[in-house]
Amino acid sequence: MIVINLTLQFLPVEQRLALLKKCHNALVQGGVLILTEKTHLNNEQDDAWRVERYYDFKRANGYSELEISGKRTALENVLITDTLEAHHQRLAMAGFERSMTWFQFPFSSSPKPTNSFECLPYKRTSRLVVLALVSLNHVARDCGSICLNTFSR
Repeated sequence: MIVINLTLQFLPVEQRLALLKKCHNALVQGGVLILTEKTHLNNEQDDAWRVERYYDFKRANGYSELEISGKRTALENVLITDTLEAHHQRLAMAGFERSMTWFQFPFSSSPKPTNSFECLPYKRTSRLVVLALVSLNHVARDCGSICLNTFSR
């Protein structure tokens, strides 16, 4: 199993396919790639609405307008998202026989830490999607349940 967590979105678009091909070639038959990436919607109006709901959620969890704006500015032109469809197409071009959206949520975030000693392991952010990518054969059918059991603990 290979896990790529919030990585492709920081690579130039033209380098993403090459990385996925390397992952595909490194997997044994029946192996699984778990890919977690932020995505955007094709419809700009719908995407803008979803992003604004994410910011509402952050405000409700104690983040100031300055903090929200600062993070948005820091990631602008650095974090480049793809659509869900683009991810699936790229995975097929990389050689994956099948890809599926295993889990998706519109947004989620951890509450703001209350002091400098409170450490959060990660913040789940808006537009996060997890693709469970399976190189299918008779072994791969069991991989999904193994992964689900592992990640549900």
